[in-house]
Amino acid sequence: MTTLRRLVDDGVSATEAARTLKIDRSTAYTALAQRLAGVFGLPSGEIALQSEAHSRLIPVRRR
Repeated sequence: MTTLRRLVDDGVSATEAARTLKIDRSTAYTALAQRLAGVFGLPSGEIALQSEAHSRLIPVRRR
């Protein structure tokens, strides 16, 4: 998890970080969503990650 966060914080896309770490992309997105949920003080089920151009991650509140 620490390496995943470091890669993404350094500007590597979640997809590329998952490839580098040899984990599923969905696992990487789930781990990052859980991290963001903690940052925002929300239950992990309340945060989803939406990717857009350039593989940037945007936290969005689930409806």
